[in-house]
Amino acid sequence: MPRSIWSGAISFGLVTVPINVVSATEDHSIRFHQYHPEDMGRIRTRKFCELEDREVTSAEIGKGYEPARGTKTRPEHIIPISDEELRDLPLPTAKAVEIVAFMPAEEIDPIQIGEGYYLQASGQVAAKPYKLLVQALGRSSKVAIAKYAWSGRERLGMLRVREDALVLHAMRWPDEIRNPAELLPAPTDVSEPAGSNAHTPAVPVAKAAQPPRLALVDGLRLAAALFVAAFHFLGTTNPAILGESPKEFSYLVHRAALYGWLGVEMFFLISGYVICMSAWGRSPGQFAVSRICRLFPAYWFVILLIVARIAIIPMQTGDIYSVIHPRVVLSNLTMFPGPLKVGLLDGVAWTLDVEARFYLLMAVILKFGATYHRMMTFCTVWLVAAFITHSTQNKLLDQFTLSAYAGYFIAGIAVYLMCRFGQNMMLWFLLGMAWAYQLSVLQLRVNFHPATSHTHKTVSWTLCALLVTGFLTVLMTASLGPLRRIRWRWLVTAGALTYPFYLVHMSIGIPLAKGLTWRVPELGPWGTLIVTMAAMLLLSYGIYRWVEKPMSKWFRRNLMKGLKPKEKPEFAL
Repeated sequence: MPRSIWSGAISFGLVTVPINVVSATEDHSIRFHQYHPEDMGRIRTRKFCELEDREVTSAEIGKGYEPARGTKTRPEHIIPISDEELRDLPLPTAKAVEIVAFMPAEEIDPIQIGEGYYLQASGQVAAKPYKLLVQALGRSSKVAIAKYAWSGRERLGMLRVREDALVLHAMRWPDEIRNPAELLPAPTDVSEPAGSNAHTPAVPVAKAAQPPRLALVDGLRLAAALFVAAFHFLGTTNPAILGESPKEFSYLVHRAALYGWLGVEMFFLISGYVICMSAWGRSPGQFAVSRICRLFPAYWFVILLIVARIAIIPMQTGDIYSVIHPRVVLSNLTMFPGPLKVGLLDGVAWTLDVEARFYLLMAVILKFGATYHRMMTFCTVWLVAAFITHSTQNKLLDQFTLSAYAGYFIAGIAVYLMCRFGQNMMLWFLLGMAWAYQLSVLQLRVNFHPATSHTHKTVSWTLCALLVTGFLTVLMTASLGPLRRIRWRWLVTAGALTYPFYLVHMSIGIPLAKGLTWRVPELGPWGTLIVTMAAMLLLSYGIYRWVEKPMSKWFRRNLMKGLKPKEKPEFAL
């Protein structure tokens, strides 16, 4: 345990946190001694008084300040200062680390940052306010700027969080940083002649700081996709998929799988959180590029894969050509065949249309710049519009307000704002109103999901409401609570597989399961299901690894060029 080198208190507002300061680093460099090679005697430094020409002890040495350096014609003048006088200096930050401001870490020039020290809570009384400060800094993704006094001098410092511990970095005052202007080379013309093929060397540019990625949120996305898959495979009574009806070989699992469609609702909730996080600080063009690169490469590949499957292994009766007619394929490749009055080749792709409308709404707010107050206003106006749309049943307005799902997106945004700016009554009120609205309109979705075949009885609204509320609770715990510390790498991989798995599990997975049931009946229902899910996960990894990643990079590189096109030389003024 390192020893304390300073003790005092952190103060901000009316809160005081007693702390001990310990060094955050260790010096492992090899230290050499000076010696006399002839007799191996140690060379030591001794302190002499130049006037008395004798060695003095530490007790005989005092401190002094020299206002101006002495010269040959003007002897030096030293003003003596005693330790008592230093202790009596009127420093307001003596024995205190006084927080004066909070700001994003990326706004601090690294040249100002110096040595780091750990701040340890001094005693049990300091434990709670210490933890509260750690949580506040962690949620806001900001650092605290503070003043403190060591050795009779007021200093500038930066407080940040490192693995749930506070770190104090010494900082240089702005007037201590030399102006680099005198070091710059003489002005030189480096402009390229018009029409030249010269290329600017690629220089790596640091990305703006983002809130830390929450691995568990990635895991929740795959869990939602698996819920949807369970609904399609086990929530049905069709015996053709697994050889016999799930209701017959596992009644309890079948009953539970009837609620798997709620995975789609979970997707919309997560999307509100993730899209708000990824869009923050971007322009509408940059946001559009990020969404195109994320959605289209894998989607196009899956559509072409479905067309190839239908052409080679047709499993439906009737005119196959009409199913994969070029007009049908082209309409599906746009990702929005519904508005074009064309059927879906991938049955689950209807959710992408809902997501795209949400992206359009986000692009509008990004046009003005995403800030806390603008996002709060946006969510409030959207929620009011959803109320009006639901009460008037205006179909045109519903195309923009998404009244059946608006509460999920707004709740996800509210959770992200809590994570970024801290919890407050306004955000809790927004979250509560959005969730109350969403649970009220949830009945519209419940009405489309019968509890048993050939009856009008639907699944339980109460159980649906409890399940989605439980999922919201897990999301909040993963972003605001102790689960945010989870950093398992496989969860990030799981999140990467979610989108391709969601696209292929039904249109490719169900035909595969039917084929296995017909060709390899020995597997049985559970064996067929396990083999099918494993195959879909492997296919999803292949799509992610060899289609989505390389195509996304290529798309992003070329689409970003389109945001700032260069005018041709003959049109230059």
